[in-house]
Amino acid sequence: MKGIFYLTFNGIFNNTNGVGTQTKVLLEGFDYFYDKFTEKYGDVCLNLVTPRYEKDYPSYCEEDYSFAKAKMERWRGEIFFCKMSERTNNFWTTEYWHSLCAEAADIIKREASKYEEVVVICIDMPFLHTPIYFEKLNPEVTNVKWLLTFYSSSYIHDKDLISDKRLAWEYVGISASRFSENIYLADVCDFMKSHLIEYYGAPQDKFISYESSLFLQSKDFSYFSEDEIKAIMQSYNIPQDKDILLSFGRAVWIKGFDILLKSLPQSKKDFHLVMILVSPPGEISTYKECLDMAKNIKQSFTLIPNFSRILPKALCQWPRTKVVVCPSRGEPFSNIPLETGIWAKEKGPIVLASNIDGYLEQVKDGDNGFLFECDSSLNLAQKIDHVFSLSDKTISKMRKNAYKKVMLERDFFKNFEKTLDQVWTKKK
Repeated sequence: MKGIFYLTFNGIFNNTNGVGTQTKVLLEGFDYFYDKFTEKYGDVCLNLVTPRYEKDYPSYCEEDYSFAKAKMERWRGEIFFCKMSERTNNFWTTEYWHSLCAEAADIIKREASKYEEVVVICIDMPFLHTPIYFEKLNPEVTNVKWLLTFYSSSYIHDKDLISDKRLAWEYVGISASRFSENIYLADVCDFMKSHLIEYYGAPQDKFISYESSLFLQSKDFSYFSEDEIKAIMQSYNIPQDKDILLSFGRAVWIKGFDILLKSLPQSKKDFHLVMILVSPPGEISTYKECLDMAKNIKQSFTLIPNFSRILPKALCQWPRTKVVVCPSRGEPFSNIPLETGIWAKEKGPIVLASNIDGYLEQVKDGDNGFLFECDSSLNLAQKIDHVFSLSDKTISKMRKNAYKKVMLERDFFKNFEKTLDQVWTKKK
């Protein structure tokens, strides 16, 4: 029997960022394609390892936990709990991560003997040193392979506030792949692979394909009726008689929502702005700043501080939603262009994103969306006006191109099968 251990901190008790979304994709996709995986690889069991979150933890969601448990039942997988999650910013410290990795390594040691072969997928920085703890204490164990999966780095998100401890944590974690034949790096997207090689000296021969994907058969990509969309819009007091510009994500500096709000007074078009800005636990300053800035724009607006999947899904199927703006200052790989491409297949918006990082491989300017000069509110305003001036025929063609690109590149089964093929055929 083969075992998969997925080490994550988001998507089981909560779902507040892209890591959570990828966790949900894995659970849904593995469940849906379970028979295909077992037909090819024999008995396969997926297990989860996560910090334990209490019910009073910010963003805790019982439905997310129930969802994860229900998905595990089919293949008799387990959810293993390691260290209790720290509150808010304390989670993002190397001191906490050390203890988290040590406990996760103990879990893998205890459970690995049940399987002939094991792959451990370590998600982002919190679990980065788990293979180091494991191999120091268990050098005799040879049936475990590790896939270190980066969705960001300190150089991308911390900028001028880079912590020496966090940088050291990242360099040491990546360097471990040089000294162990069982430790590999995930090739999540072209940008992150190049970033890890350029900034961290990651060995080019230690990457294994693990592309960001969507579970395309998900109910999340079903389509609403027009009446359902209108009812959802009405529940948020969003006007139905105006064109719409949509933008959504975490209310943090890196996401660049202030750039968008600075651009709108320079726009010559009249439309309604809808922004879904979700503040991380304990942090509401960016949302308040955006709310103050919105009061100075000439367009009408709706600002929503709570996470919603239904609203962006509905608005991306609404014919008067013309554009989804992704104004990030740094974005390794965003789910938003992928999701918009699926939801807006028949009608709805195209994506306008910063000309940086992962957006460059997701959006081909003028083909399946548009790019603007990162951090330039003037250029963003000009591009917004250009999109609102396009004919329905042009928009329709670009939407179709966006849909085809997602379907071709981001299918979960095809991409995860490629990962397992590479992991389980690598020389031990």
